[in-house]
Amino acid sequence: MLSDYRQRINTGDRVSTVLAKNESFKTLLKRAGSDPVMQAAQDAIFAAETWDPAQQWFDENGFTLPLSMLVIADSFLQSGSMRQFLRNRFREGPPAKGGREKVFITDYTYVRNNWLSGHPNRAIHNSAYRTRCYLSLINSENWNLDSLPIVMNGVRVA
Repeated sequence: MLSDYRQRINTGDRVSTVLAKNESFKTLLKRAGSDPVMQAAQDAIFAAETWDPAQQWFDENGFTLPLSMLVIADSFLQSGSMRQFLRNRFREGPPAKGGREKVFITDYTYVRNNWLSGHPNRAIHNSAYRTRCYLSLINSENWNLDSLPIVMNGVRVA
């Protein structure tokens, strides 16, 4: 049962990190994934930790386009924010500060792709397929995400 692991989850120490390698724990989590209660909990956590902060950043900075939200939400999902050190690598500001939305998102996505692609951590490096997908959408002018399907890393996501 998952309750057997309660004391070891989110302890902030190495014990909880070890659970990521525990096959019994991972099997229980996979089984729980079909439980409506677990799905609701995952949705609530995703909203609170990723979607809502990304939506707030999107709104506060004057963005309007669906692809912009996708890029922003993905950055929040992976990094917890629109990384300032990446934003410092290009000049365009967000629309709320007079910047052009498409230029900002394009510049940010190129910079983030270069950072991910060159990252020494293999897991981070391998995640560049995400930004490559966004660059493909940008290059095809699919800002409203209305040209389907959208395929990421060989998987149809929309």
